Amino acid sequence: MTGREPTADVRENAENAGRETWLHGDAHVHVHSEHDPAVLFARAIEVARECGPLFLLLSEGFGRSYFRDLRAASADAPGGREIARLRRAGIVVEPTSERGALRLHSAGSGDPGAVILVAGRQVVSRERLEVLLLALDPDHPLSETPDRTRGLVSLVREGLEAGAVTVMPWGFGKWLGARARHVRAIVDLPDVHDHPLFFLGDIPARCWPWATPRAFGAGIRVLRGTDVLPLAGSETRVASYGFRVRGRLDPDAPCRALIACLSERTTVEPVGGRDSLIRTLVNQVRYRLRPRGTA
Repeated sequence: MTGREPTADVRENAENAGRETWLHGDAHVHVHSEHDPAVLFARAIEVARECGPLFLLLSEGFGRSYFRDLRAASADAPGGREIARLRRAGIVVEPTSERGALRLHSAGSGDPGAVILVAGRQVVSRERLEVLLLALDPDHPLSETPDRTRGLVSLVREGLEAGAVTVMPWGFGKWLGARARHVRAIVDLPDVHDHPLFFLGDIPARCWPWATPRAFGAGIRVLRGTDVLPLAGSETRVASYGFRVRGRLDPDAPCRALIACLSERTTVEPVGGRDSLIRTLVNQVRYRLRPRGTA
């Protein structure tokens, strides 16, 4: 979605802050070293100007700390180098009352269509399955978990106990063979299956001819996100595939508002479409042929 001016719905949302509205989100956001964050955020703000409040739920890998670095810079009175660079691009970064959320908008626009950048981790379990711990407090010990050091069941349960939106995302070949049994096993655990903050994840690259995973029919809600690859230019795809829910946005405590909404088992609606087979194959070839040593 694109737009030059805030739509009537966005203006109404801004005027009626605190009332129920559509909350949009991309539940699988990466800021790779190959990406230009200014381009990524400018694109997200453009989307938000048309659709309303947009949550970018980060899934940072072990050893990456873009969110924490940006939060520290935003709290510094003169601002850091990254804050200055974003300001030159017309992007304002503001802290919220929450350690795990920053508010972004274009300079001079105010809050209509603001973007909420939310901290989160992507952790690989010992079974080589990814788990997204979204809206996880960046200072929580679980955010420092190295990959392949925790079993899948304990990792998911610890994420839920920590209050994170815990997602098992689909990936190429990752839900097949022996790993498929692990997916089925955790989906069948009552305390996981019935938890309001446990979700399965979908990405736009799951296009034809890949069928809908059987686990998606288990009665668990699905959060969608872009999961862009570490390829230059792919950051422009942010929020092209995501979700929306009805809820009340608290601009100063946005994570709490989103988690409260999801905890009520609100219906999660898909937004956007999956990629074409050609785009998916081209991206996979580019990814596999990228120079050795990149992320």
